Order: sequence, then structure tokens, then C-alpha cells
Amino acid sequence: MNARQRCRERRQMHYRDQYRIRTIRLNLLKKCSTEEIINRVWSEHHTQENAIVEPAGCI
Repeated sequence: MNARQRCRERRQMHYRDQYRIRTIRLNLLKKCSTEEIINRVWSEHHTQENAIVEPAGCI
């Protein structure tokens, strides 16, 4: 096996390791529906708007 083949093999092993790590991380994430994601983002955005508006109203 020459140097080029060893290099290619190492690179392939690295890509396989990255793929395994990525799939493990994705499997650990909680699966959410689109509606849940939208509701969560909307509620965070709405509370941030209120936080910005409330201090101005107190002055």
C-alpha cells in the first residue's frame, strides 16, 4: 500500500467517524413537529418584544 492509498484510507475513516458522530447527535435530539417549533419560536419572540416594550412604558 503506497502513501496515497494510506492517505485516502485515513480520510475515509475520518469521514466515517464524522458521520457516526453526526448520527448519534441527531438521534439524541428531541423530535419536534413543525407546529411545536413555530409555537416555541413565536412565544420566545413575543416575550422578547414585551421585555423591550415594558421598560419604555415604566419611564
